[in-house]
Amino acid sequence: MNNTWESSWKPREKFVSEIKTSTGRIDNKEWAFASYGYLPLAPSLLKDMETDVKKIYHVTDVKGYKKLLTIQNRRIDVPGFTKGSWGIAQGTQTDGEVLVTLKGKASVFFEGDVNTYLDRNGLRWLSTNGNVSKPVNDIVYEFAMMILPKVIKKFDILTTQPSKITIDVGNFIYDKDGNTKKKFMAYYYDESKKLVKKSLIDRINKALGWRDNQNISHNEILVHNFKIIDTKLIRSEDPDVEAKMWERAAKERLQKLKVIDAADIANLK
Repeated sequence: MNNTWESSWKPREKFVSEIKTSTGRIDNKEWAFASYGYLPLAPSLLKDMETDVKKIYHVTDVKGYKKLLTIQNRRIDVPGFTKGSWGIAQGTQTDGEVLVTLKGKASVFFEGDVNTYLDRNGLRWLSTNGNVSKPVNDIVYEFAMMILPKVIKKFDILTTQPSKITIDVGNFIYDKDGNTKKKFMAYYYDESKKLVKKSLIDRINKALGWRDNQNISHNEILVHNFKIIDTKLIRSEDPDVEAKMWERAAKERLQKLKVIDAADIANLK
């Protein structure tokens, strides 16, 4: 077992996942994502595809910006983009307060927003039920149906029927001790590394191809070991949203930063 990798799965920060259950409970445990058959995009898994990047944009709020400062030069992925869109500009009208420009390293480039999910360790995953593209969901589902049978065989998990495979794996791992969950994740990671290749990323990008000539989606690039090289406050067209941004910025002594209008983010290149 790779002890170096195991230690990377210990929660280093309390990241907030974008995934919430129907009851509003945050679902951000890495072993839960694995039990669903999600596709991990860990930097160490994609190291063979790693390259240097610069001028990558990332939008966050003031609180997120303060967090971003603390994870510079670490192998924690942050989703960024190199081309703006109407969709991301609209999103900044409500909860985008800070635009940063980054340089760093990236292992995966998606031609559209693939709606990656964040686990409690700061690692990102592709879901089988994302809200961006059914073809992408289908590709991740194929991945799940390749890896979960291996997991079932490895851990001798009792199964009922193929359609309930994620339920069976989830029920198995849910109440296991920490050591068993570490072994579970180490195996899942090792098997994922055999499956997640450039050809798979290319298939996902092809599935996103229908967006190529439409300004509705930005691309998505996962950047790690990054450095912030420029920071701007985002000025919303909504006066109330703008006022709250200035209030939060002043509280963190950021009010002297340069400013960009939210609408202009659609035209970033």
